Amino acid sequence: MEVRQCFVPRPGYVFIQGDYPSLELHTLGQACLDLVGYSTLAQSINAGIDPHTALAAKILGITYEEGTKLKKSKDKDFDNMRQVGKVCNFGLPGGLGVEKFVFFAKKSYKVVLTPERAKELKQQWLAQWPEMQDYFAFIRKLVNNPKKLATLRHLRSNRWRSGATYTAAANSFFQGLGADAACHALWLVQKECYAVPTSQLFGTRCVNFVHDEIIAESPVDVAPEAAVRLGQVMAEGANPWLPGCPFEPIETLLMTRWSKSAEPLKDANGRLTPWSPKL
Repeated sequence: MEVRQCFVPRPGYVFIQGDYPSLELHTLGQACLDLVGYSTLAQSINAGIDPHTALAAKILGITYEEGTKLKKSKDKDFDNMRQVGKVCNFGLPGGLGVEKFVFFAKKSYKVVLTPERAKELKQQWLAQWPEMQDYFAFIRKLVNNPKKLATLRHLRSNRWRSGATYTAAANSFFQGLGADAACHALWLVQKECYAVPTSQLFGTRCVNFVHDEIIAESPVDVAPEAAVRLGQVMAEGANPWLPGCPFEPIETLLMTRWSKSAEPLKDANGRLTPWSPKL
C-alpha cells in the first residue's frame, strides 16, 4: 500500500484530481519558441505526437507509427526504450553533463547507463529536438562572464533571477514558466471553489498541489461535474503562459484514496466514477 493511500476524503466527499501531462515539455517548447524562435518539440506536441514515443522510435530506428503500435501492444522492449526517452526528455534540457545524466537516469528512473551510452543518447536527443542546440547556446551566452553566473528574466512573469549557474539558468526558463502556469491555474480553481456560486467547482476545496497536480475534495453528488470543470480550468489557467504550446482540457479522475495508481473510470453514460484501490 502506498503512503499516499493513507489520505482519504471526509465522509460524503471524494477526491478529484487533475495532472498536467508533461508540463515541462510544454514549457520547454514554449521557452524555445520565445528564446530561439522555433521548436520542433512544440510542433510535435501540437500535432498530438507523444515526445517520449517519438524519441524512443528514433533511438530504435523505426517510424513513429511503428512505435505507437508497440506502445499500444505494451511491448516490453519498447516500453523500456520509452522509459529511456523520458530520461532524456526530462533530464537533458537542464544541461546535465554525462556524469550527472547517468546519475539522474539511475536515481529517478532506475535506468542504468554507461557514460558511452549516455553520450550516444544525448546526440540522438539533440537530433530529435534540434532547437536545443540553440537553446543551450543562448544559456552559454548568459553565463559568459567572469563569475560564470547568469542574471535572467523569466518569460511573461518578468521575474528576475540572479546568480544562476549554467544548469540553473537552463532549468529556470521552462521550470519557472511551469510554476507560473500551474500557480495561475490553481488560483483560478480556488476562485471558482470559493467565489463563483455558478461554477461546478463551488464548494469543492483544494487539499493538495503537487508540482503539476491539483487534488481537491468534492461532494460525491457533484464530483463528476466538478472534476470535468477542474480539467477545463487547469487548461484555461496554463494556456495564457503557453500560447505556442497550449493544453487541451486536462483529463481528470475521481478517487476514494490518494494514489498514483488511480485511473479515470466512467459509467455507462460516460460520467466519471470513483476509483478505489484493492486493499
